[in-house]
Amino acid sequence: QAQIIELMQEMQEKNGNAIIMITHDLGVVADMADKIMVMYAGRPVEFGTAEEIFYESRHPYTWGLIRSIPEQAIDEKKPLTPIHGNPPSLMNLPEGCVFSPRCPYATDKCRKQRPERFVTESGHYSACHYSGDPEFLKNAPETSRTRKDSKKGGEA
Repeated sequence: QAQIIELMQEMQEKNGNAIIMITHDLGVVADMADKIMVMYAGRPVEFGTAEEIFYESRHPYTWGLIRSIPEQAIDEKKPLTPIHGNPPSLMNLPEGCVFSPRCPYATDKCRKQRPERFVTESGHYSACHYSGDPEFLKNAPETSRTRKDSKKGGEA
């Protein structure tokens, strides 16, 4: 995998091409992507720079993907966290937020109303009813908040 990614990066640099990667493994794109669009059931649920996605993510599906990056399992105190449930049939999407049947934070509002995009000043967006709520964002993966804080010189 590492050799293929290295080859892709070499070809990109040599030819000046853009690369679009489709994967569930955010660990693969961590050092490669400038921008990331997280999709669920064929719909964009979060978009931003790689830094915003990894350090300031706002959508529970993105949080689930981040929590499932294998490197985080090195510390036995922080095991991988699965995203429970099954993806919906694309022929029969649920009403409201498509992630609500699997979301541990879903409310009646989530199950009934499709969320609008919450957009930050930088253009980072998330399709979650609670993306703008600072209390809700405390549910983000601890590793993301720790990395963000330590990267900016704050305490972890």
